[in-house]
Amino acid sequence: MRLKPLLLGMSAGALLLGSTVPARAQGGCQSEVERFCSGEKQVLACLKKNRTDLSPGCATYVALFDQIPSCLQEARQLCPTDVPSVQSVTGCLRGHADKLSAECKAEIDKIR
Repeated sequence: MRLKPLLLGMSAGALLLGSTVPARAQGGCQSEVERFCSGEKQVLACLKKNRTDLSPGCATYVALFDQIPSCLQEARQLCPTDVPSVQSVTGCLRGHADKLSAECKAEIDKIR
């Protein structure tokens, strides 16, 4: 199955509040999305419900968006990637600092 670009269909706060998130947007969570959340529209909320069963890589990626919920829309628009990671998303967002909301900039600055 071919999936859409990183964080497609997400709005700000989507990973915290729940929204559509394609499998590959979950940074190594494709198998977990297929296993636990097939057909779910609120994929992140589903992954969080199954947090204890996530792989370490998937849990790390999901946790990233707990830290930067205001950056989700910017990540979707500015940083689409087929192989997302914490480093690639935060690095990309930092590279587009001039296009980020003040809230997202503040959250990215907290991550070192």
